[in-house]
Amino acid sequence: MDDYISRQAAIDAIKETPIYVTLNYGIGAFPVVSTETALNQIVDLPSADVVEVVRCRDCIRYDTHDKRCRYWNHGVGVDLNGFCSKGERRTDGEIH
Repeated sequence: MDDYISRQAAIDAIKETPIYVTLNYGIGAFPVVSTETALNQIVDLPSADVVEVVRCRDCIRYDTHDKRCRYWNHGVGVDLNGFCSKGERRTDGEIH
């Protein structure tokens, strides 16, 4: 499985860490590619097709008292780390 990262996080990492290689000529280290080239390569990468998952424990439909989902018929019990396509993130202070 691929790891999905923030494009901005990758850009920030490149800006903070220059890329160098030491040559065997004894004259020091030189950039392999320019930081600008590396940044352009990241910016040009296609976006991943991902969707944010709302875990049951964070969903507005999860009833913490009964440990059940209020969306599904018969209020099925759910795994706190579970999720479904109907998940909506609860805001702080929202009664659940």
